[in-house]
Amino acid sequence: GDAVRCVLTSINSEPVAEVSVGDCIRKGTPVRLAWNVAAIPNVKGPAALQAFCVQDYFRVKAAVVIVRGGAGTGKSWTRDRIIAELKRRKIFNIMCMAPTGLVAQSMPGGMWRGRPYTSQTVAWFVRHPPELGGLEYVKHLHVIVDEYTMVSSSDLDRLWTIALRLCPTARITLIGDHAQLWPVKGLPPWSSLKLKKAQREGTIATYRLMAQQRFGDCERMNTLIEALRARRLTTANGELYRVALKPPPATGSCRLIAATHALAKPANVCVHKALAARAGASSLTVFVSGSENPEHTLELCNGERVRVCANKYESKPGSGVTYT
Repeated sequence: GDAVRCVLTSINSEPVAEVSVGDCIRKGTPVRLAWNVAAIPNVKGPAALQAFCVQDYFRVKAAVVIVRGGAGTGKSWTRDRIIAELKRRKIFNIMCMAPTGLVAQSMPGGMWRGRPYTSQTVAWFVRHPPELGGLEYVKHLHVIVDEYTMVSSSDLDRLWTIALRLCPTARITLIGDHAQLWPVKGLPPWSSLKLKKAQREGTIATYRLMAQQRFGDCERMNTLIEALRARRLTTANGELYRVALKPPPATGSCRLIAATHALAKPANVCVHKALAARAGASSLTVFVSGSENPEHTLELCNGERVRVCANKYESKPGSGVTYT
């Protein structure tokens, strides 16, 4: 019927049924090609996968692009390079989306009709989509969603519908690790009707980044990430506790990941001590709550980061400012 036929070939392995290496494929038949870039002669190093992804992003015509891979495989680097290249090519409509405000802050800003368009959460975008300003639609639009596995299928479909209304040829790029993070709420994004339709019609290009670089041979971080991805909570808790108790290796994630752990207070105390003992960390910032209780005083050293869950203050005449 009208269904798209996908022809799969293999290199250095057995060919699939009815298709052999060297066979002629009938003109007009859609073909998907997939191969291991690292196996190409003269390609050295894991960065080849990222560079190839960025280059091929502008070669393929797929309406949906998925960039997936585990922690430390270069997804953020690839995302930033794609956005920078879109701007270099004078694409005036680039929207950068994220499931949470924290992720949105880590993304580059986009463009809307040639003007800066701040990266934002998907929830905010679906409630406050941009205005066309009298235009029927824009000619080009790229919507890039980081950590898309945390976006629910319903929100993804809403975002997609708005994007197509703004530009009928909008391109959706989804970046994330399907095994590491879960949706903030609702069903996972692969339940999306629009994503299923794109997969069924063969309008998806998928890039898998496999070479883990960030943690190198650090046994502790590799064990922790594998436990998080496999949902082995007992192992993950144990590794997080080890991160908190021992001086961390030279990776930012290893120093900071304990802050989101259930043992946040003792973990942060240990991490703070490790950071304060570093060379060049002698400068300290002290926050005083206004109370005489020493436990209400927070001391931070250079390079230390915290997540503020609540930031309230009360100003009283003659007594200064009290922070909670």
